[in-house]
Amino acid sequence: MQYLKILPLIIYLALSVFHLCFYMHQSLGWLTMNRGILMPLLALSVYLETNAKPGHTIWIILALLAGCAGDVLIVQHTEYAFLSGLSAFLIGHFAYITGFLREVHQSGKQGFIQRHPAAVPVYLLVTSGVMLFFAPYTGIMKVPVFIYIFVLLSMSMAALHRIGTKPAWSDVAIWLGSISFVVSDFMIAWDKFIRPLPYAYTFIMFTYLAGQYAIARGFSTGCRQKNSFLPG
Repeated sequence: MQYLKILPLIIYLALSVFHLCFYMHQSLGWLTMNRGILMPLLALSVYLETNAKPGHTIWIILALLAGCAGDVLIVQHTEYAFLSGLSAFLIGHFAYITGFLREVHQSGKQGFIQRHPAAVPVYLLVTSGVMLFFAPYTGIMKVPVFIYIFVLLSMSMAALHRIGTKPAWSDVAIWLGSISFVVSDFMIAWDKFIRPLPYAYTFIMFTYLAGQYAIARGFSTGCRQKNSFLPG
């Protein structure tokens, strides 16, 4: 039974490597299908490894499935698809925020931000700086992009708030996963609104896939009170 629980993670890692190595040789249909499989595999692994515990687990699964919708939409390369993908990722970030904050509440412990309130102005300063940086380049998409930046960094701040309420590895993995997600989206914005980045897709997808993996794995191991980055 344990092998069945880790099988989705093994398939996820294998498909991620295949996707990053051979995406240039894939048709749009195959690329879309490949991207559409990855997040459901992570969601399934969370479901199996946490024994489908009620409460905050459903929010993490919802976030991963919303990421799947965003992955499929945003690869279509139209403005409508981009905004639709942005909306799907927004739903995912709200789900992550809800799941992380519920974890802190249910732990009965003080979250990181309660213990270190100075983290809030630091995050707000970073958020404002990113918004100001991209403001001259986003044109008519300024409002949706700014909303997305605020929610994205709020998700990362919620991940930070979780630190100290779960096993150390779980805390750090989820926060670093959120940072990797932020870096991935920053590169998307740079590539789309400022100038094309060399090897953009490879770096964007690597940081995105690594970030989602770290969040899913950190959450699962936190629920099981076990420190382990690899499947098993």
